[in-house]
Amino acid sequence: ASRLQDLTKQYRVGVIVCEATALANADNQFLRRLDTVVIRGRNRPERIYQLMTYHTEETFPRLAEVLAAYQRGLACLDARAARGAVDAFAAALALNPADYPSELMLARARADLANRADAWSDAGWSTPPVVSAS
Repeated sequence: ASRLQDLTKQYRVGVIVCEATALANADNQFLRRLDTVVIRGRNRPERIYQLMTYHTEETFPRLAEVLAAYQRGLACLDARAARGAVDAFAAALALNPADYPSELMLARARADLANRADAWSDAGWSTPPVVSAS
């Protein structure tokens, strides 16, 4: 739990939970899939989620629209569609410039897009690095 809470500083959000906790609480909590990371001490990448239940339109302007754009960005990253990810995260950030996860993921998508030409090999596209929590 403390390693996940350390990630709150990196993503600048209030509460982050692992996928198991998110799935167990999906019926009674409002969550945003935030990212996929390798958490120190664990063997595989895991999806992490931001607890959004406490947010209102005042604390998080244009919440539904931002989350929809953010999810489109994640889906594009999952599909290795960096251009679509850039567009989606840019849209999320334009809707709410204070949403740091959108800013962070936009930077990642732009870096992925810029590195695409260098990432091609005989085996195809290389897998992007996964953020590791320290």
